[in-house]
Amino acid sequence: MASLAQPGFRTTGSTALHPLSQLLHLSLDQVNFVVCQLIALLTAVWFRVYLSPCHAHTAVRHAFATVIGAYFVIFCFGWYSLHMFTMVLLCYLIMVKASLTSVHRYSFVVAMGYLILCQINRVYVFSYGILSTDFSGLKVQRKIMKSNENAAIYGLLNRRRKVRWQSLA
Repeated sequence: MASLAQPGFRTTGSTALHPLSQLLHLSLDQVNFVVCQLIALLTAVWFRVYLSPCHAHTAVRHAFATVIGAYFVIFCFGWYSLHMFTMVLLCYLIMVKASLTSVHRYSFVVAMGYLILCQINRVYVFSYGILSTDFSGLKVQRKIMKSNENAAIYGLLNRRRKVRWQSLA
């Protein structure tokens, strides 16, 4: 445990791969991330074979993907993963509660505001003393959420148009 108290050793994620990190002369954050990516690739093959739509119910597939994804995020980022979960939850609540015409505006403002607050907190409160975690990943996540919102909006609008078109016919 004394080796974990070295000045260059900082992580909010798991320390289980610290010996591998020392062996490879890489930071523990990078080793955790790469190992999670490799395990995710293997899990994807298993998921495709054993949890394909013809073998498993949609709820099982979604639950498995959610649990394994949450585990990977917590393994890599530790308590910092709360930021990711918080932003996803906020955007999801907005998607559920807001009207179709304004959901993209509300979620954009909330997500970018949250990212700005996280960045200000990182720079001024922690003075870059806690990792070099960048919130670019959250920005990418925000982009994915935005595309999901657009898909949901256009899907619902197309469904309404189809119903209206069928009622006219």
